[in-house]
Amino acid sequence: MDKTRQIALNEIVKDVFGNDARIIKIKRLGGIGNENYKVDVLTKRGTITLSLKIFLGSLHEARRKATKEEYFIRRLSEVGLNVPNILYYDPEGRRLGRPILIKRWISGIPVNKALEKDYDNKDVIVDVYARELATLHRVVPKPSDFMVIKEIRTPAEYIVRQFKIIEILSKIVKFDMSKVINALRKDMPCSGDITFLHGDYAPENVLVNTSYDTIYFIDLESIELGVNEDDVAYAFHMLRFIESINKRLKGVAEDFIESYEKHYGKTLKNLEYFKVLSAAKLYVVLKYLMKTGRLIRERKTWLLIYPFLYMFFFRRVMKYLKEYITNINFTM
Repeated sequence: MDKTRQIALNEIVKDVFGNDARIIKIKRLGGIGNENYKVDVLTKRGTITLSLKIFLGSLHEARRKATKEEYFIRRLSEVGLNVPNILYYDPEGRRLGRPILIKRWISGIPVNKALEKDYDNKDVIVDVYARELATLHRVVPKPSDFMVIKEIRTPAEYIVRQFKIIEILSKIVKFDMSKVINALRKDMPCSGDITFLHGDYAPENVLVNTSYDTIYFIDLESIELGVNEDDVAYAFHMLRFIESINKRLKGVAEDFIESYEKHYGKTLKNLEYFKVLSAAKLYVVLKYLMKTGRLIRERKTWLLIYPFLYMFFFRRVMKYLKEYITNINFTM
């Protein structure tokens, strides 16, 4: 973070915690679409750790993302889901030059790290991971929600919207998706539950406590309305990636599906369809991020390890997704 922003951030800290408060450490974290920081602040009562998100993109896009995340942190807190406490919110970017959101830091373990470190308890971790997604999907939307997200009334409306996203990105990255989209269009399901979708329910994007009984939602800017099975399919693929790296975790993706159906209370009749749809969208999104360079963080050490990462992870992920979408065989 540049010096000007550090000075401005220190002034915000003083406004929130008092004139004696000061920043003692700032650490840049991962993230593709925004800048994320862990900030340690010294106050009269001791050290407090904060989470700072600086929203990137055009100013309009950044404001929209900031507004959505702030709204849904408050909204999901109302219905009893575990979300961070907001300490400061500036959607106009008056203080740091970009829209920002400052939250109290949650001490938890990303689900992917918990699985890797304690695979003996993988069934418990996967179950709570599935349970919280099912809980989110049971939240009933209310009229005010449609001020920050687009209202979707039918599964077909949602699916067609995904087709448009895939078609736009496939043209940019020059990868023909017409065969996949035509097959998906032909077998489009006519039924399904319209629910809130997390939109990025990857294991690294949610935290679990050390007792493995509580999940914390920490990133809500991608939340939208859609068919719940699309969220489930996305999480399934993310777990499959983890399985490919750590053979001891083989089966966690299927276990996740079983746990989700148990907690949601319904069988996912169209899941195979949404696995293909999700894989197709994820494939072109990743190719787009690669093409635009947004997967590479601006750090010398990251640039040094990037070729290794590409060879041993990214290529494997892309191969898996490509095989998934070129061998379409979903059972409706």
